[in-house]
Amino acid sequence: HRILAAYPNITAANATEENTKKRIQGELTALRGIAYLELLINFMPQGYDPAALAVPLVLTSDLLQRPARNTVQEIMTQIEADLAVGRAETLIPNAPADPIRLSQSAIAAYQARAALLRKDWDKAITYANDAITLSGKTLSIADYPEFFADENESETIFKYRNNTAPQTL
Repeated sequence: HRILAAYPNITAANATEENTKKRIQGELTALRGIAYLELLINFMPQGYDPAALAVPLVLTSDLLQRPARNTVQEIMTQIEADLAVGRAETLIPNAPADPIRLSQSAIAAYQARAALLRKDWDKAITYANDAITLSGKTLSIADYPEFFADENESETIFKYRNNTAPQTL
């Protein structure tokens, strides 16, 4: 939130920096949408009730905030807006050169997930097809076992990096 709030005040020295600045803004906005989608999936009531209370929608960085919970629909509206900003940013690559970096195909995959949660089947199909098309990847039954053993990333559109070691007492 702090970087997105400071974004308008950051001056780029040249066109390359301006492009990098725009790409980062698109990635950060889409990542916020992804984070809210994960929160919504984990903390909303069973089923999809747009009027049900979900998580607080916090778009500013303030440690003293005491936000109330927003409705599922309010959170979903923010998710869709954030993912749309990411998809609109043409400087984010279509296909992942590195699956740890966000790409247009990964954003489309999350848009499909959001549509599935809402039970909007037509948009889910459209976004899923976009994710596959933009990624340039094909599915292979031969690679399937290696994919789940983390021995093959040929079908990976986006993955989280987990650098934390397991905590033991």
